[in-house]
Amino acid sequence: MDTKNSGDVVSSVAVERSGHDSSAQNVEESADSQAKIAGSKTELKRAKQVRKLQYIAHLERTVEILKAEGAGVSAELEFMEQQNMLLTMENQALRQRLESISQEQMIKQCDHLYHPFFSFVVDGVY
Repeated sequence: MDTKNSGDVVSSVAVERSGHDSSAQNVEESADSQAKIAGSKTELKRAKQVRKLQYIAHLERTVEILKAEGAGVSAELEFMEQQNMLLTMENQALRQRLESISQEQMIKQCDHLYHPFFSFVVDGVY
């Protein structure tokens, strides 16, 4: 019977030890788990910050490209405005010339109609 009691004591000590060991193991696993979670959170923050910086860099490149494009378009617009001004002046000069030629033609027609020599020719009497 004594051996039976000593076996019970050994088994109860083993149960206590395994319970104690599993409790310590749970604490270690919990600490590891918390460390992993903290590391995960830190890594997520870092990844988010990297993405944010990449996005900012992308926007800055886009701004520079658009500025260069805008400068090119601005120069082209200025050139086109100068061309438009020159063509407007040329158009105005041509309209004045056309008006002048038209007036000269009207004067010539009037001179031919009312000139005494041409009036005979027009009437058919020469």
